[in-house]
Amino acid sequence: MANNYYQILGVSQSASLQEIKTAYKSLAMKYHPDRNPDNPQAEEQFKKINEIYQTLSDEYKRMTYDYLLLYQSQNSIQFTNPQSTAQPYSTPYNPAYQNSYSAQNNDEPAQDISINTKRNILIFTFVSLILICISAVLLYRISKQMHEKRVLNQAQQYLEEGDKLKALKNLNEILSQKPNQQLPLKMRASIHLEYQNYWQAIEDYTRLIDT
Repeated sequence: MANNYYQILGVSQSASLQEIKTAYKSLAMKYHPDRNPDNPQAEEQFKKINEIYQTLSDEYKRMTYDYLLLYQSQNSIQFTNPQSTAQPYSTPYNPAYQNSYSAQNNDEPAQDISINTKRNILIFTFVSLILICISAVLLYRISKQMHEKRVLNQAQQYLEEGDKLKALKNLNEILSQKPNQQLPLKMRASIHLEYQNYWQAIEDYTRLIDT
């Protein structure tokens, strides 16, 4: 893809997020409307650079864009039949040979169509597998977030019922995965205070202050 996002920013496709951010800031300052009054081309370039940064600074948007680049680069490959550029072998005129040569030439378009069909099938399969993988990752994250929310709701219900030990178990499960979540930390710190576990309570409140 000519003039892709990486080329516009002037970075490689393997550039880190920090390299992308640095290139974006430099170009944004260069094309900022305040520095280019009455320059519609600079304004359009500034909008384009912001659009690029929004894509490449997001993990999943960048992944999708990279797969799109890969798909388009494979789709642009030209498949040619070597026989089409070869010079015919010079022989005395022979009707039987001439008929077989014509039949061979008539079969060439069918071979080209078959190659293109196979290529398109492979590309479609490849892109489909990529989309399936992305969907699986997104579904996993969504299901994980729903599980954490369900465990937190159970902990709140246990606290309302007065069963603080079960609530503490649920809160420990959440904080073992994400140790700096504020609401679970507050809830656990209050339970520790009630059970006079002051050191654990201080540790949780310290995490709250640090976050």
